[in-house]
Amino acid sequence: MHNCWDLSECARKAVAFRDERGFKTFNDPKNLAAAISIEAAELEEMFLWKGREEFGEIDRKRMSEIADELADIVIYALIFAHDAEIDLRAAVNARIKKPG
Repeated sequence: MHNCWDLSECARKAVAFRDERGFKTFNDPKNLAAAISIEAAELEEMFLWKGREEFGEIDRKRMSEIADELADIVIYALIFAHDAEIDLRAAVNARIKKPG
């Protein structure tokens, strides 16, 4: 995949990646929501039982794993938004403007 700098281009590439591999049949809202949650839990697990000061001591290999988990979360969120016809850019901007 090439770099993508705007959400619509990232979403297009994520959806194309999914569709090229025939994964669309598994990407219903329940499974996508579960995938986001599972990937977030995998990211959280990397920090389990560690204090804040230890984060700076994670080696580059670990940073790559963290980046991968975070990317997985974003990819599933982009696909979910695409399939649900949610304008994620508008949703993010609206959410940032909401109090609390």
